[in-house]
Amino acid sequence: MTILPTQYRLAEITEVLHVASLLHDDGLALRRGVPAAPRIFPPNLCVFCGHFLAAIASLLVVQLRNPEVTRFMSRAQADYVEGEILQTKNLFEVVSLDGTKRPEKQWIWRCDDR
Repeated sequence: MTILPTQYRLAEITEVLHVASLLHDDGLALRRGVPAAPRIFPPNLCVFCGHFLAAIASLLVVQLRNPEVTRFMSRAQADYVEGEILQTKNLFEVVSLDGTKRPEKQWIWRCDDR
């Protein structure tokens, strides 16, 4: 079985996105027995580095010049970010005019290409 250079490149891009997701860590103290990046470095720095890696991955995907792969990887990134938002949805509260608080559960992104 031969692995094409573009397939190898796509595997590299996928790994870059995986590292970005680890930098946007969901709060675990340890990853495979070692401290997670946000436990070692300032969390805001980890988030910005994760954004940077995701942007670089997007640029690399575009360089593949394959609209189907670009669409698929863009959808994967959107799904990942939506999942992160949904994971934190209970961290947000809406305060009504009468002063009562309730968790916000309305934040869901939808895109026509699903």
